[in-house]
Amino acid sequence: MWLVLTVPSCVSALWTFLWFVGFCFLANQWAATNPTLYTAGADNARAAIAFSFFSILSWFPLAALAYKRYRMGAEDFNTNYMDPNLASASPYSSYPDAVSDNYQRPPFTQNAETDDGYKPPAY
Repeated sequence: MWLVLTVPSCVSALWTFLWFVGFCFLANQWAATNPTLYTAGADNARAAIAFSFFSILSWFPLAALAYKRYRMGAEDFNTNYMDPNLASASPYSSYPDAVSDNYQRPPFTQNAETDDGYKPPAY
């Protein structure tokens, strides 16, 4: 049980950390470059830095929510759980105004005698 709850929070926290490391590395390399030497590809580098920054902003709340879910599941876990379906005698409750007769008329019923004289073929 705990493994199912901790894996998403650990993965989200790991991705947050890796994107943070990537952002720090890219920002450091971008600050150390000479802007006059490398004019081609500058937009690509800025896009990669921005993407890693926004990835941190999206993965951190996911990690926090996964950890919150883990804490809720760990506190509310009950070892004496009993399936509610086994405790009830009837699986479905009946309609309050239901008639006790279980017969239902078939749809499209017609009178036995028709005036048009048509009889369907017998197969």
